[in-house]
Amino acid sequence: MVYTLTMHPAVDLFLHAQGDVPERRGAAVQAGGKGVNVSRFLRRLGRPSRCVVLCGGARGQFLCASLAEEGLDVLPVDDPKGCCRINLKCTGAHEQALAGRGRAGANAAERVLSLLASLLRSGDLLAACGSLPDGIDSGFYAAAVRLARKKDAQIIVDASGDALREALEASPSLLRCNRAEASAFAAGTDAEDAAREAVARGAAAALVSDGENGAYLCADGRVFFEQAKRVEVLHTVGAGDALTAACIDGILRSLRGQALLSRCIAFAADVIATPLPGAAPAGR
Repeated sequence: MVYTLTMHPAVDLFLHAQGDVPERRGAAVQAGGKGVNVSRFLRRLGRPSRCVVLCGGARGQFLCASLAEEGLDVLPVDDPKGCCRINLKCTGAHEQALAGRGRAGANAAERVLSLLASLLRSGDLLAACGSLPDGIDSGFYAAAVRLARKKDAQIIVDASGDALREALEASPSLLRCNRAEASAFAAGTDAEDAAREAVARGAAAALVSDGENGAYLCADGRVFFEQAKRVEVLHTVGAGDALTAACIDGILRSLRGQALLSRCIAFAADVIATPLPGAAPAGR
């Protein structure tokens, strides 16, 4: 079974702007968060997953109910003392995003880890994705890695900052980040070197994306590179989550090396060329 973990979900408000003024008709509200997006993309790939989501306060309850209405298999961890964030994302001529901050209540981390301990079995795959809310220690993902390893489950960590660095030290099955996020553990800004450094520091494999330049996969003692596809980019929202989802699906299909990386790049290209919910059709 594939599980995604979203500790810092959000209520995402999308606005589309052809010029400098957002269009009222292009507004949409959607439950969001990196792990949630990975589950959406896995479903698009025909791969079932279960979403473990920390649901803070009334917004969190709304978010989890919305995900269930979408048909996602949601495993909510109620956090009545927490608060779910709101993000504003504007697409179109000038793509911008304003990310809010959520807050977790006392013992939220322990309750999530307890749920994961009851769920994970040998051969499962857990994707721990995204930032952590206020109130959750940066060592949380490292604890999740240790738990997954104890359960003989694979774990992919897609994070940033101290949470990413500490998770790397716990030796995840695969580390997923972009070139900028790799600065948490690697000196310089070279994506290929970052992928090598992640494996040298303990990850079994590393997938480091470099925007329009493509991505590097370090695995099985080699580094693989795939150029980004040339497509009409309608937005970049969720591109990294699409890479993570395609990587999961590819791993479970026993793809390796260049074949795995090629599948990831192709799927991410398809995602950024597909309009977001509420976006006005091209040319309007």
